[in-house]
Amino acid sequence: MGVEAIGVVGLGDLGGQIVRQNVWCGVDVVGYDKKCSGTPVNGDGLSGIDPHLRGAVGDNLGSLSMSSSVTKVIELTDMTHWAVPSTELDSVPDISESDKTIVLHDSVMSNSKHATRDRRDAGNFVIAHCLMNEERKVILAEGFGPVGRVNDHMSSLGLDVVRMSIEEHDRMMAESQGEYARLIIERLTDLRALYSKGLLTPSSKELLAALEHREGKWTLATLESILSNPYVEVDKEALVKYRSIKD
Repeated sequence: MGVEAIGVVGLGDLGGQIVRQNVWCGVDVVGYDKKCSGTPVNGDGLSGIDPHLRGAVGDNLGSLSMSSSVTKVIELTDMTHWAVPSTELDSVPDISESDKTIVLHDSVMSNSKHATRDRRDAGNFVIAHCLMNEERKVILAEGFGPVGRVNDHMSSLGLDVVRMSIEEHDRMMAESQGEYARLIIERLTDLRALYSKGLLTPSSKELLAALEHREGKWTLATLESILSNPYVEVDKEALVKYRSIKD
């Protein structure tokens, strides 16, 4: 089933890619980001968008309009992609009396499940994780909301949809992404100290370079979100120490 217009809340790396994919496929997008100088929805396409997103989408690839609030995005669209932490759902009005759908994007699906647990409109939410890889995979959690509708929408964008349980997904992420985050928290400082003393082997230098590269792409908030995975075991003292260094 095609979707004529979708909303995207959060226009960072993930939200920007969701916008770009929809616009490329001819789907109108209503966006909102508290960091952008949002303009009212007025049909002017990319007006008010940060330069990085304007460059990613291009001026001639469809319609992207900015909204002045989360509530307005949801009012104007039937499906909204939530590309900010699920802990910020307090700004979302109750949509239980509507046929609207909100797609929660979090690399730890348990967080999305917890965020909607006490909401009357929990049945309107679908839990997803776009892997943003070359295989164009997106994972949808089984058993939550109108997952078939979102499945159809994602497939219409040329994405390869995989459906699995929240537990299966989070275990998989813990063994890959979670391990990466844990190494950054627990080992990066020590590796840097050894490097300064000339005590790293070539393979150890490769590990240091990989961790530093990934650290540059993940904010502290992102790291902490990944480490909130119930299947990731992290040294809490190391996390406190890392926070103090980053602060």
